[in-house]
Amino acid sequence: MPTPITTPEHSLYDHPEWPYIIHVSCIPLGLPRGDPLRQRFDDHTISVPNVNGSVWFTVEDAATNVVAHATFACGPADVQCDTITVDPGHQRRMIATAIYHLAASIFAASVVPSANRTPAVVAFWGTRTQIP
Repeated sequence: MPTPITTPEHSLYDHPEWPYIIHVSCIPLGLPRGDPLRQRFDDHTISVPNVNGSVWFTVEDAATNVVAHATFACGPADVQCDTITVDPGHQRRMIATAIYHLAASIFAASVVPSANRTPAVVAFWGTRTQIP
């Protein structure tokens, strides 16, 4: 069973040998309409199954330029990516892979492909069926 997100939490992932910082916002399901976090992290915009909360990622390079965004949600049994965008100049640098692994770790559940797949996402998944 996945681990649900029960309280909002924000964290940073920064590795000294990797030139990116990943900002992670874990958001529980169903924030009240008046909650200020809802303006930035509205789970009503997520189209993949979401019963255990959502995780919103923003990735910055060393110069603090935003180079990637992603949103994941967790259904009853697994995690799916709702959206992911990595700037072309930063693709093939393990950003998407790191984000997918973080999402799996946060929910303690595998990430499986969603129906929301751009050509870049199809190429990313290749023959994989899940990311543990």
